[in-house]
Amino acid sequence: MRILVIGPFGQDAHFLLSALSAQPAIKLYGVNHRESPEKIEFFRKFHPSVQIQVNDLTRKSECKGILDAINPHYIFHLAAVHSSVKKMTLLDDKKKAAMWGCHHTITENLVDWITYNGESRLVYAASSQMFAGHKPGASINESSLPFPVNEYGKSKFAGWQVIKEARESRGLHLSCGILFNHTSEFSKPEFLFPSLARQIVQIIEGNQNVIRVKNKFSFIDISYAGEIALGLIAMAKSKYPGDYILGSGTSNEVSKILEATITHLGLDFEKISIQSTETLSEQLCLVSNSTKAHENLGWKSVLSPDQILIKMVRAKTKLK
Repeated sequence: MRILVIGPFGQDAHFLLSALSAQPAIKLYGVNHRESPEKIEFFRKFHPSVQIQVNDLTRKSECKGILDAINPHYIFHLAAVHSSVKKMTLLDDKKKAAMWGCHHTITENLVDWITYNGESRLVYAASSQMFAGHKPGASINESSLPFPVNEYGKSKFAGWQVIKEARESRGLHLSCGILFNHTSEFSKPEFLFPSLARQIVQIIEGNQNVIRVKNKFSFIDISYAGEIALGLIAMAKSKYPGDYILGSGTSNEVSKILEATITHLGLDFEKISIQSTETLSEQLCLVSNSTKAHENLGWKSVLSPDQILIKMVRAKTKLK
């Protein structure tokens, strides 16, 4: 079996490739949009057998050429142009064309190719940002009305529309994973949990006794990226294609996550100050409803937020 991963250097791709490489008789391929020697060098430490190519899949002919050459059974479109919430407004201005190219144009090109290669299956990674305009605290499922408020959410939604329309009109095996917040020890450093993990490590090493966060009273629905990857694989293997929300289904306050993590690590929580740098009011989040994924795919999020954060801290230290 031949499997192609678009966007092979991200955390989701790392876990997906790790799970797939453990299975027999599978050839793995990755396509990235540009040369990245440093990323490839790091990537090779974990995935030496994956064949990496550099192609601009927004170009229809180039996309067709690479797909014809590989002729993949499964395609995972994990590529995304995004960043932390703090930087997302800047991306809207500077990376709008790149977002639409990555999330919409590539998806169109993939679907067009699959139309004439009906045995191939596609899993497209979308985002909870497609529903960001809903009232905080709302529960989101596959039938919730999309309400994107930034270019990232809008372009991801446009890609999802391509998937849904082609699946219904052409009978193709096209699935969409609507991913809520997820993280791991391979997450980009500017995101919340990597920042928290770094600060906790500094406390363990005796370098500070303060954890700074934008709003310690904010809530988050967050899962482990390794579990998200298993959900994406389950979609590809499922007899029937579909759209699936993947998230923890829980809303947890950042300060409570930190308290549970610090206590579990054996640190004295009373001696550690958690400071908000911008906001002090309660800030709710959208909450995922992954019932469909659990019932149809047997998938669910298992690790709690504090277990995820502990895992990330331990990856940076010698703690057991």
